Amino acid sequence: MKKIKIKIIGLGIGDKAQGFVKISHNGILLVEDKTYNGEVVVCLRENEAYDLDIYSLQGNRHIYFYVDKKRECFVFCLFLLRKITFQLTDANYYNLPIEKGELLLWTK
Repeated sequence: MKKIKIKIIGLGIGDKAQGFVKISHNGILLVEDKTYNGEVVVCLRENEAYDLDIYSLQGNRHIYFYVDKKRECFVFCLFLLRKITFQLTDANYYNLPIEKGELLLWTK
């Protein structure tokens, strides 16, 4: 058994707005725990694959991960849960939708 830390970016601070974590292997539930500071520490076997289910105010997420011999900390992000839909309009004409263009949210 190997002690690993799972960090979940996007959860609250301290015990506020934390998530609930379930870890299973081959359909057998191994861990049910609440995070603290977005982290949970568990003991899992090396060279095994696990299912991680995260339940939080931001939504639910299912992740499949593999515990190897090299890593002791796994970092996952909850921000990928959010889908944002918005309509772009022309600044000079009210309610005129933009039909074609390019939107850069961040650069590489």
